[in-house]
Amino acid sequence: METKRAILYFRTSGATLKSNKGFGLADQSSDCEAYCKANGLEIVNTFCDNGVSGSDEALEKSYALLEMLSTLNGEDVVIITKNSDRLMGRGSYRAAWVRREIIKSGKKLITTDNIDYNIYDDDPASVLMTKIFDAVAIFEKMNISLRLAKSRRAKVRESHMKASGPAPFGYSWEDVGKNRELVIEEAEAETVKEIFKLAIAGRSAASIGSYLYLEYGMKMSRAKIYGILTNETYKGVMRYGATESMNESLALIPSVTFGKAKASLSRRSKKRK
Repeated sequence: METKRAILYFRTSGATLKSNKGFGLADQSSDCEAYCKANGLEIVNTFCDNGVSGSDEALEKSYALLEMLSTLNGEDVVIITKNSDRLMGRGSYRAAWVRREIIKSGKKLITTDNIDYNIYDDDPASVLMTKIFDAVAIFEKMNISLRLAKSRRAKVRESHMKASGPAPFGYSWEDVGKNRELVIEEAEAETVKEIFKLAIAGRSAASIGSYLYLEYGMKMSRAKIYGILTNETYKGVMRYGATESMNESLALIPSVTFGKAKASLSRRSKKRK
């Protein structure tokens, strides 16, 4: 079934002069609304960047454009604009990026000044720019990943703190200035200590789970209990990849206790074999 819902996009660069006559806000709005009326399209939303250049540098200021593109994946709509230049702008980077986002969404783009315009045409220049943009995006993503990894390793080394991820049971994340730090949750910490005591006494992870449910009404899976018993964070070891440091203030379990619990798990595993 053909889409009968439309969103409109307008952009003006500022004052309407001889060079851009016919592209004022009123002209763009009139043309697009007339097209929708003639073709039975219901206008469900309108986005307008007023007084914003179409250059690459101004892309981040094109708030309406960015908002519109962010909604495309959830909308069954056709995009209507007066001229491709209004949407794509004049910057090569901007044009390639906008084209790529619309194609990813699978939406149809109609320009009222050129009904034959097809954003899905394999124009060599557009295809080249899209490939360059994709390559740059991948390169930047890899750089971000590298910077994150370096930052997390530094955090472990310098602050003796867990680098990232969910806080283990018994801890929570707390904002301290510009940083996030692990803090001990006392009630959960007591449960962790009891889990280790039960493991040293010879109970299996499944048996510990049953005990916690019967005694405290606490539901904890065998996998979660096993994860607690093998997580070195509980003896104060903070690790990211191969980088680790010791933070005794966050240790819930002495290293000796951790080792005994690990040995108990190992013995039970050998018996099952």
